[in-house]
Amino acid sequence: MRRDMMTRAYVLINSKSTETDKHAEKFKKIGGVINAYAVYGNHDIILEVEAKNLRKLRDKIIEIRELEDTGETKTLIEMEKEDESTEVD
Repeated sequence: MRRDMMTRAYVLINSKSTETDKHAEKFKKIGGVINAYAVYGNHDIILEVEAKNLRKLRDKIIEIRELEDTGETKTLIEMEKEDESTEVD
């Protein structure tokens, strides 16, 4: 399956750990997690996650939420891109 056909989301995480960089690294072991960043601001970690469809994406997000030291999460699902071959001027 082409990468651009995947469902992609960004998960914002508040970590219960004081070592957010190490906590972020743990997420990279979860299949479908493309990138994990420890950040400053309202959230501690940002994950880029992709899956074949919304159901599989939901399963990944549940797995992320169940990881030790994971606090509150917010998920932003990327909008579908219009198929360029079907666009009409």
